[in-house]
Amino acid sequence: MWVAVETRELLFLLAGRLLSGLMAGTGPIAQAAMMDRSSEAERGRNMSNVVLVNCVGLVTGPAIGGLAHWNFRAPLVFAFLLCVIAFFWLRQSHLSETAAKRKLVLSWRRPIQIFLQAIRHPVIGKIALSYLLFQFGFALYYVYILVKMQRVYHVTPLELGLFSAVMGVGFVIGTTIGYRTAAAWLKTDAKVAAAGLLVCGIFIVIAAAPLGVPLIVVASIFACITNVLAFVALLTLISGAASPEEQGWALGIGGSMTALSFFLAGLGAAVLGVVPLWILIAAGGIIVIAGIAPLRAAQVVSAPPRT
Repeated sequence: MWVAVETRELLFLLAGRLLSGLMAGTGPIAQAAMMDRSSEAERGRNMSNVVLVNCVGLVTGPAIGGLAHWNFRAPLVFAFLLCVIAFFWLRQSHLSETAAKRKLVLSWRRPIQIFLQAIRHPVIGKIALSYLLFQFGFALYYVYILVKMQRVYHVTPLELGLFSAVMGVGFVIGTTIGYRTAAAWLKTDAKVAAAGLLVCGIFIVIAAAPLGVPLIVVASIFACITNVLAFVALLTLISGAASPEEQGWALGIGGSMTALSFFLAGLGAAVLGVVPLWILIAAGGIIVIAGIAPLRAAQVVSAPPRT
């Protein structure tokens, strides 16, 4: 992507985005390794710590992206340096291998197979469907609230970056305070997930209304706080329903469905000229709330989250 800026060639930028998506598969692998080392009571807390790390990126990344207001190279150079640091950090970590290595087999059908396996699983299937609806609805909101801020309120790239950073602050609050508070109050991850889906969906619908920038920012913060409740709780439920040998596969479900959700949300751009922005955003909120139905149908019996 840095090369794309230097050469002004769009294909390099698209190739960089494709590679970043392919490499995102390392996330579920890291999560699975952590889940292998966690007791059932610790899974919710440890998963929330993963989300916290992601949230740090969601806060600092858009803020650093605002440097493009002065120089388009700056954010990409910074991201490149972070990748180099992460690479050498992992090389020095001396992680132990606990399983025999298997031959690497690449197939374009693998993501589809994972998706079908997840849906057909007697318990994970319904939770995965809830997670898919949750991620698709939130993706509609996340993509088109930024478009709304630009088209309707004419914010600058720097202001848009700051708005994204404020949303990231909501994720951090949800991770550090929100999930632990909800877990202590509601007792089970199934109830935490349902509450997160309901309240997050409501705030997304509110953000779709013509409220003005200040109120949209407030609604977005609360949507992001409650997003974390559903995100952590649903992934914890998926992990808890999987056997020790299925942890990598189970947590890979989250990554594949997140990717699918943002792909489907991106297709919504094709109807922007026909469907008003507020309808797309409000639809996202309604879809998030709809995720409660398959979650209840799963009849999950989860251990009390460790707070």
